[in-house]
Amino acid sequence: MKPALAVIAIATTLAGFSLIHPVQAEERGHVTASSLKCRATPEPTGQVVAKLRRGDRVRIVGHSGAWARIRTPTHPPCWAAQRYLAPNADAYRGR
Repeated sequence: MKPALAVIAIATTLAGFSLIHPVQAEERGHVTASSLKCRATPEPTGQVVAKLRRGDRVRIVGHSGAWARIRTPTHPPCWAAQRYLAPNADAYRGR
């Protein structure tokens, strides 16, 4: 790759991640899909770093488009499609 193209590719990648919006207050929720792939980046082709199951509890710590940056008690922070997550203020009650 030519140096100029490398700079453009890096700038484009960084620009895509500058659209990440942290949440004002921690949101808690759970997975609604029977299984959900959690990815390293907020895109369908991102590397799968964890697989979650229906009912798994998550903390939503950011958003990027249709993606949510989540944390779980047992997995590293990752990205999941927001449409498969349901907010639930009581998700961690009693734990």
